Amino acid sequence: MHPAPMSVSEPAESPLPLGFHSFGRKGLPLVVLHGLFGQSRNWRSFARSFEEEFRIWTLDLRNHGDSPHAAEMDYPRMAGDVLQFIKDQGLGKAGILGHSMGGKTAMQLALDHPREVDFLVVADIAPALYPHQDFHGKLIAALQKLPVDEYQSLSQFESAIEPDVPDTHIRKFLLQNLNREQGRFHWKLGLDAIAASLPKLLDAPKGKFNAYNGPTLFVGGSDSEYLHPKHHPLVRKIFPQNRIVMLKEAGHWLHVERAMTFQNTVRSFLNSILREK
Repeated sequence: MHPAPMSVSEPAESPLPLGFHSFGRKGLPLVVLHGLFGQSRNWRSFARSFEEEFRIWTLDLRNHGDSPHAAEMDYPRMAGDVLQFIKDQGLGKAGILGHSMGGKTAMQLALDHPREVDFLVVADIAPALYPHQDFHGKLIAALQKLPVDEYQSLSQFESAIEPDVPDTHIRKFLLQNLNREQGRFHWKLGLDAIAASLPKLLDAPKGKFNAYNGPTLFVGGSDSEYLHPKHHPLVRKIFPQNRIVMLKEAGHWLHVERAMTFQNTVRSFLNSILREK
């Protein structure tokens, strides 16, 4: 693990040093970006399944995981953070895989800096505006009102949040963002910044270029609305060298719900990239 130093805020123009985990020592570089409320460690199993063929970095995006918190949070800034990471690692260019918010960050980076993006994998998200502010806003509000300093166990948090977040899987996923140091809990998430930035995070990426012409795979869940067939024409327009694969019986967290199918789909695409090198 290579955590970045914590900080309260950074100038909006300065990229933030992102926390990350690394896997593999040879092969093409692949950078993995999590979704909203996620963190780099959620992609550990995925990364380990590819570490024989690729050098993989799973990143914590700003206001998440071990990365710094900042008041400003939008896709150009997050893409800038990832671009700086690629430069700091001396990669030249890298493949980018992103899920949900991480997928939009990946798209933003590919559109703004296509020379630095070797190929693109986007998991269950489209380059579109989503009207889900009420759902995400309620989740953030539920976390913000928890008296973090008063609780001594995760079970207390789970009991307190259950009325607002009845879904067990979502509840446990959110509570993974708690960290305990010297007997006291605190949020890894920059909740206030995420709440203030939510409209920007639900918006579509807006690139300097109209299209990214590198090889691109979009993988969606058939039970999810985030990469609905209505989005496919827009995907094909902005990412002309695309493949779109919809996984049956999979929702938004398809990389967890259908882990092996998702990995095999990505592996097939990556193998095609390797054959062309």
